[in-house]
Amino acid sequence: MNLSSLFHCLTLSFTVALAATGCGEATPLSAERSADLPARPPAATPLADLSDPSALGDEDLEALRQRRGDFVAALLTYRPVIGRDRAAHFTQPTWSEPDAAPVIFHLLRDASVPEAERAALAQRLRTNKGDWTGAALALFQRESSEQVRAALIASLAHAEAPAIAQASVLGLADPSPMVRDWATFGASRVLANHPDAPGAATLVDALIACADDDDDQVRAGTFRALGFAQDPKALDSLVAGLRDRHASVRLSALTAIRAVAPTKAVTLAEAAGLADDEDARVVRAFERLDRE
Repeated sequence: MNLSSLFHCLTLSFTVALAATGCGEATPLSAERSADLPARPPAATPLADLSDPSALGDEDLEALRQRRGDFVAALLTYRPVIGRDRAAHFTQPTWSEPDAAPVIFHLLRDASVPEAERAALAQRLRTNKGDWTGAALALFQRESSEQVRAALIASLAHAEAPAIAQASVLGLADPSPMVRDWATFGASRVLANHPDAPGAATLVDALIACADDDDDQVRAGTFRALGFAQDPKALDSLVAGLRDRHASVRLSALTAIRAVAPTKAVTLAEAAGLADDEDARVVRAFERLDRE
């Protein structure tokens, strides 16, 4: 199993753990933003650039060495453990302390650190209680490793809404389907919980551009996020998704249309042939919709 496959296993287990947030892959549209609400586009507040390249220097690390030399030395000795998913994990609780962030970024920039370990460190940012989002956004834009970029986007999906929006827009344009898939997860979190966040309208445009992505998981995630957005301009893309070759994508498109255009959902689904779909999950979803 290569490093990319190992990390993909990690992301699958991580997604299961995150499903409880209300935006996981198998989670339906939230009651707060259901099809019973009128569709409305996100506010057109510009997307802010929150990246902070200056935070990637070692000045903060050197200052930290002066204050807490033993703390830095201990962190630099920590090694990851291999979990049941056969991926590396840094399990030490010390990584969650705000002062650990400069050490994490120091190691993330160190080319001698194995790629899998750097990805594990990037995932630990999610639990760090410091101010790390600006540095993570800046690092994402210069990082060459697919694994590390995916881990950065996964962590940024738990930042404040404006940072998630910027990270998701960047991630949706990434060449890696793994990164784009994580970007749709972050987009769902923003649009479900903070539809008026700065950059939400830009994020919807980026999602619509991914509606015909080559990767079926990315397309399914894109339609889930567009369902949370409830933006009518996404309807054409969602209707096209009803005829996607993958059942999971058709199901996501149908669920999203129920939120975006509830009065048209049954008619559009019938026109796409979902009443007789080859996948039982899609047929059941159509039947539930038809009974409403």
